[in-house]
Amino acid sequence: MPVKIRETAWSVVPAPAAAIENVTAVNTSPGLFLSAGMESQSWWAANKYVLAAVSIVGIVIAVIAWMR
Repeated sequence: MPVKIRETAWSVVPAPAAAIENVTAVNTSPGLFLSAGMESQSWWAANKYVLAAVSIVGIVIAVIAWMR
């Protein structure tokens, strides 16, 4: 038995072209927007924890070598 779809059901479903239009209009890059007003970090600010960790490891190795 074929099922009949009422006309109101078709009015709720958007046309395929309109659905594609909505998807492409929303597609933006949030990373650029969120970081646009920020100043870039200095080299020291970006790497200070890496340098601190490497310095601590170097100090520990130097202390172990000196104690032997």
